[in-house]
Amino acid sequence: MQTAKFIFYLKHEKANQVTGEEPIYCRITVNGKRSNISINRWVDPKRWIETNKLQSARKSEDKELILYMESILLRLKQIEREMIESKIPITSENIKNVYSSKSCNTKKSKSLIEVFEWHNAKFKELVLSGEAANGSLDRYKQALNHVKAFLKYQYNRTDIFLDELEFSFITNFDHYLRIERKDEKGRIRKCANNSAVKYVRNFRKIIKRAVDEGWLEYDLFAKYKGKVRETEKVFLTPEEIEIIQNKEITIQRLSVVRDIFLFAIYTGYAYVDVKSLTYNHVQKHIDGEKWIFTKRVKTKVNENVMLLHPALQLIEKYKSHPVCIQKGVLFPIPTNQRVNTYLKELADVCGIQKKLTFHTARHSFATSIMLANGVPLETVMDTIGHKQMKQTQHYAKMLNSKVSEDMKKLNKKFKPKGDDDTDMPVAV
Repeated sequence: MQTAKFIFYLKHEKANQVTGEEPIYCRITVNGKRSNISINRWVDPKRWIETNKLQSARKSEDKELILYMESILLRLKQIEREMIESKIPITSENIKNVYSSKSCNTKKSKSLIEVFEWHNAKFKELVLSGEAANGSLDRYKQALNHVKAFLKYQYNRTDIFLDELEFSFITNFDHYLRIERKDEKGRIRKCANNSAVKYVRNFRKIIKRAVDEGWLEYDLFAKYKGKVRETEKVFLTPEEIEIIQNKEITIQRLSVVRDIFLFAIYTGYAYVDVKSLTYNHVQKHIDGEKWIFTKRVKTKVNENVMLLHPALQLIEKYKSHPVCIQKGVLFPIPTNQRVNTYLKELADVCGIQKKLTFHTARHSFATSIMLANGVPLETVMDTIGHKQMKQTQHYAKMLNSKVSEDMKKLNKKFKPKGDDDTDMPVAV
């Protein structure tokens, strides 16, 4: 059986006389006979030669061109396989003719990585326009990296056509994330259930977009049942908050992060929201109190918070800080990674055994500041910018003291008048 060989080359005789760039062609060779296909891309011949046909390229545009060439190569090899299965004679001319007819129909010729990168580029535009969060873009980028690594691991390929995908691709990808994923050094780095499900869901959105665009005939995820498990949220008790607040800290960086962390505890703001706050956000409301009126960066939902006295004191403390004056921000907040690193150090200094992250402040605000002091769930929901009540309800489950308080109130309704607990026996 004859097999085809494919190489890319430059057609020097068709060089652009102005730019000097030359068109890239793909040569198909079967049994010594050749057919040539233009891939409709041009490149500087110096870059082509110096980088060994772009294989060692570093420029982003060259890397994109490499991916495009690889997608063409995948398409040509797929055509060859289909011709073998259909018992069609394998000739360079036949492969060229089939490719030319398919390349005219873009709905049938998209590859997975091509669509994924297209989606991420579009999503980046939303981030730049303020319509989407940069953190979401980072997760899509990471999901793309995982898909690329999976393709290499499972299929020894750099890309795959959409019409080659089957449901088994999803289940195998899910299994790879949970069991077989490795880091750059070859060490096993399994994803926990929730991380694996979230990455697969990112992938699912790419497939859905491909279906919407008409590049894929049906949604492969119809049978996928991945479910995020509810995890225990870490929050600080009122006593622990007081320890952090009153602890004397002489290290400047820890002192700053402690104050920013406390501000989040008294407002419920996430890291990205605190980072974006300016003095213009602080306004005097019609009730005479100072409020912050803003939207959550992540969801664009209103997150209007009346500033409690501890939060106001912290804002006042940093009014004269050079960074705050220069940038007009409320706090000189470091990067999220540094903040979380310093919070671990802060926990050690304060003798707190819990793993602190910046999001711990948000959980602490909802539980120990709001719910523990009798604030209704509806108010908590509006204050922390949740879209649905079920997002807020898990905070109520976390607070045993609130459950105890509610049950005591209920128990009083069933007690006989004049009854007292003092003589009741206590179980030992």
